[in-house]
Amino acid sequence: MNLFQRNEIWLVLDSRVFGGIESHVLQLACGLKVHRPVRIILLKAYPDSQEMIEKLRLNDIPFTVLSEYFPHHKTPAALKQAIHRFRPAVVHAHGYKASLLCKLARRTSKETFRQISTFHAGEIPAGRVKWYDMLDRITAFMSDQSLAVSQLIQQRIPFRTEKVNNFVDTESLPVSQGQQIAFVGRLSYEKGPDFLPEITRLLPEVNIHCYGDGPLFSQLSRSGQHNLILHGHKSAMDTFWPDIGLLIICSRAEGLPMAALEAMGRGIPVAATAVGELPELIRHGENGYLVRQAQELVSCIQDWLHRSEAERRQMQLQARETIVQHYSNLTMIPDMMRKYFV
Repeated sequence: MNLFQRNEIWLVLDSRVFGGIESHVLQLACGLKVHRPVRIILLKAYPDSQEMIEKLRLNDIPFTVLSEYFPHHKTPAALKQAIHRFRPAVVHAHGYKASLLCKLARRTSKETFRQISTFHAGEIPAGRVKWYDMLDRITAFMSDQSLAVSQLIQQRIPFRTEKVNNFVDTESLPVSQGQQIAFVGRLSYEKGPDFLPEITRLLPEVNIHCYGDGPLFSQLSRSGQHNLILHGHKSAMDTFWPDIGLLIICSRAEGLPMAALEAMGRGIPVAATAVGELPELIRHGENGYLVRQAQELVSCIQDWLHRSEAERRQMQLQARETIVQHYSNLTMIPDMMRKYFV
């Protein structure tokens, strides 16, 4: 399965914990493999990379860990050597580190291939990553094409960039019959999980389930809210999505979160703060809820709980139909193929 073929499409990323970028790349690979040979290139293996690797194996996606294939090369040299030896047709980078390395390889390699970078980060990073992120943006002209998963991200790139939607394979998503109200995502500042204790305090009779791990986990666990149920990180969320009836997103910054697409693709409405591309996705009161401040999610949850079964069902159908019509692999993969092979 892992034998290289000439003219493959390579999706390159530096994957640690399985998150939004990894989910996007996995969906993209699953859709592309129907049309052309595709391969995931992981720059390095990390202790937390195993979840991504397991999902690639489960979906029969060829992958290569660059640091293991070329153990005596530093990452830039290993990538350049891999391109020279195996001659991909397209090298599509995801995330700032992969993007910088792929652009460098594009400029220094004798081989001919199309290099594309997708910008995913809706938040403005801090520390050293801030400078790498800025360097990635100001060198966007070095790619054959630059893509961004939201208009806000697109506006931060000083060169021509095209917006593309995240997407999901709706045919593989069974409709949920669950009742839980849940948060699904990384427990980091930009995702806003620190709002959850206040929301649960204002809704003492409502349990809110939290699936995820991250820097704010210990803060949430010390909140003392009996109705905030912390499940931790789940490597197989497919097992838990069927239990969820309403997803809440309280992010301070976003692109177009994969969790929202996966939820709505399963007929789970989303109650979210109006950040990133979420206002493009959600029509308030029709296929979900949209608020300006995270604290306003309380009234959304109350509205959901007081709706009749028929009213909930209508919102669920609207949520799923939104994804089928505008955010499914059936619409996005053909568009991506045109970008690869212009």
